[in-house]
Amino acid sequence: MSKKKHPSHTISSLAALWLASDCPDGRLESRSKAVCNQQRARINTVCVFAGNIKLSEVSLSMCVKYAAWRKEHAIQGTGEVSADMDLQVLSNALNWAASSGMIPCNPILRRPRFRKSRDVIHCRERAPKCIDDVHLLARDLFESPPSQVLGWQMLFEAHTGARTNEVLGMKMGVSRGPGHWNATCLYIQRSKHGINPWIPMTPTLLSMLVAHARWHHHAFQFSPWMFPGQDGVSAVNPGSLTRKLAVACKKAGFDKWTSHGMRSLYVTIRRSQGISDAQIAGEIGDRTVSLISTTYGDRPPNWAGGEVLSFEPVAYAWEYLP
Repeated sequence: MSKKKHPSHTISSLAALWLASDCPDGRLESRSKAVCNQQRARINTVCVFAGNIKLSEVSLSMCVKYAAWRKEHAIQGTGEVSADMDLQVLSNALNWAASSGMIPCNPILRRPRFRKSRDVIHCRERAPKCIDDVHLLARDLFESPPSQVLGWQMLFEAHTGARTNEVLGMKMGVSRGPGHWNATCLYIQRSKHGINPWIPMTPTLLSMLVAHARWHHHAFQFSPWMFPGQDGVSAVNPGSLTRKLAVACKKAGFDKWTSHGMRSLYVTIRRSQGISDAQIAGEIGDRTVSLISTTYGDRPPNWAGGEVLSFEPVAYAWEYLP
């Protein structure tokens, strides 16, 4: 039996059939009129460049060439993003054609995605200058009950070097696992295959844990999480602290900080104390020592005998809780 052949289609002829069917998706379900109008404009733009190309000739190379063409015809540098959205609409049409048996498969199902390039900002550029600044901002956050939990989260991340999801995974009053602490250490669950699931206990950390437990009992007595969301049922959203810092730092007159900048501050303080990158990596749970330099920057040469930073603030923020 001879193999059944599919009719030869171009991108333009496929687009016309797809549009006439109300832009159905891969499940062959039609779209609304408003969505169809949006999709029509984008696939027509693709047809201007590649309308005469046969579907058998569609390739990833064509997608790259289309992106370059789209960028040349863009307004205010939006061509790369527009190209990605245009090709997504074309891919929708190809998915429909494949589901309908018109073509064997979608030839650009795994097309490259085009995104505008962004300047890389390292976390060390979004870190506080010293621990006193962290406690000053925490005092501001403590003034408003909804932001108190974020003030505590910021303090814990700065004093332990732990990642956000590691801190938010801790629970109150557990006999073992993340959140359990004793006279020697605080236990956490390391992320990214990290090592050393504990943080050595220090006088400052112990004081913070005692004060935090007192606050938690008053504000979120029935929540199991050390850093609960407003409903108390789940932990606070991982992105809440960084979003809050964007506003709070500007109001307080600090440069913009991020949640991961607190981890960078921890590394900075420990380096100033003469601690090796190998030991610091172990303290924050990193397996690869070289990541300390690549992520948090090279060790400044003047730190040998230079200013030694401390985790002891002039005044503890929790002493000013309302």
